[in-house]
Amino acid sequence: MTDADTQGKRAKTTLSALPATRDRLAAIATPNETVDDTLNRLLDVYQSVRVRLRTAYEARTAAAQADPAAWSAGARMADALAERAAARQAVRG
Repeated sequence: MTDADTQGKRAKTTLSALPATRDRLAAIATPNETVDDTLNRLLDVYQSVRVRLRTAYEARTAAAQADPAAWSAGARMADALAERAAARQAVRG
């Protein structure tokens, strides 16, 4: 957060957007909501999704580590997928 944010001052910013992008943004804005409000709401949702995905990943990892057989099976599957991807890449040149 900058000094301008804490003091409630607004900085002038020019954002260029395609008309279709502007229309999509307008479609999700609520009545009487400023662009700033809409963008902050979208950023909050984005952060929330990132946190939930990270938490879910950590929970899955902890559960897998608690079960050594599942952990080793997952490692073997990851190795097999990596080998398969490398082979595909080699074929493509």
